[in-house]
Formats: sequence, C-alpha cells, structure tokens
Amino acid sequence: RKPESTLVRCPEASPGVGRDHGPSLFGFLSGIVTSATDWRDRTNFRLPHIRNRVARLLLLPGEGGLHIGMPRDQILSMAHRYGTKAGQLFVKRFAEDHGQPAPAWEEQRWIRFNLLVNGLRQRLDGMATSAAWSTHAVPLKQAIDAATQNPGPVKYRRGETRVIEREQAQALARLLCDLERLESTLQLTEKVFDSPPEPELRLTAPL
Repeated sequence: RKPESTLVRCPEASPGVGRDHGPSLFGFLSGIVTSATDWRDRTNFRLPHIRNRVARLLLLPGEGGLHIGMPRDQILSMAHRYGTKAGQLFVKRFAEDHGQPAPAWEEQRWIRFNLLVNGLRQRLDGMATSAAWSTHAVPLKQAIDAATQNPGPVKYRRGETRVIEREQAQALARLLCDLERLESTLQLTEKVFDSPPEPELRLTAPL
C-alpha cells in the first residue's frame, strides 16, 4: 500500500457551484463573430498550396476587420505599410535575381500540380464503370444519344424538358471518352508522389 502522503484527494463537489463560465462564453461569442467574418479564409490558409503564399499581419487597433469606417488616408497607409512590405517579401521568396524562379516557387508549382492530379484521380475513380453501368440504368453513351430524340429527365427553369442538339451530343460523347481515358492514365500516376501533401478543408464553420 502506498504511503498516505502520496495520495491526492480531490475536494468534494458542491451542488450548484461551478467555475466562472465568463471566459468560455466570451470565447464562444468570439468564435461566432470570427466564423461569420473570416472562417473561410482561415480554413483556406491550411491548404498546402495556399499556406506558403499567405502573409500574416499584425494590425493596429482600429485597422482592418469590421472597421468599415476607416478613412481613405488610413487605407492607403495600410496598403503601403503592409501590402508593399508583404509584396517585397514574396518577391524575395519566390523569385531570384535576374527574374529566375526560386526553388520555393518551383516547389509551390509542383505541390499545386500534385494536388490537382490527386484530386482528379479521386474524382474520376470508377468513372468508366459508372458510365457503362446497365443494371436498372441506361449506359451514359446511350443516354446521350437518346437525349437527341426524346426529352431528358431533367426539368429546367420553366419546368419543361428538352432535347439536345446533335452537335451537343457528340461533344458530350467525346468528353465522356476523354474522361474515361483520363481515369485510366491517372491510375498510372498513383505512386508517383511518395508523400503527397493532403489538403485540409472544412465546409463548416470552426465553432
């Protein structure tokens, strides 16, 4: 048995008595205001193809945000003090002397290309199989051809269906074939990137 001195005894709880919820309430209300104003920007800042091109600025009281009554001179002063300086830092980071691209810019373009390829692969995964699906459905190629003769199932603004032109059907058929070929090509690039950066994007406000 452990010595009595090593035991930590918690105080007995008092019903109806709790800690002050002022700070947590203030944080909740502050979160609501922040979510209503700039939560989308803050979310985008986490994306790997954006976060390296974001300048974080410490604004003075009365600047930016919801201060929509700022005078013209103050706005121009902020543009000079913050914008010019941030622009110079980005140029220094992403461009070397004589206008040559810096390694940071090449990395940025490679990451964006990486994310585009991975995103297309995820979107088009199973495209050919779904397009040729015939169980309780009509394959898309037949549906496109039939839409030139009979109104399709989609209702438009006035609640009416319509047929599509032969040129439109041909364009859709070519596009479908291109998407199927693209899906097959993208599968060959699945292991090109050893550790691709994963984008983090939430569609809900961070409350």
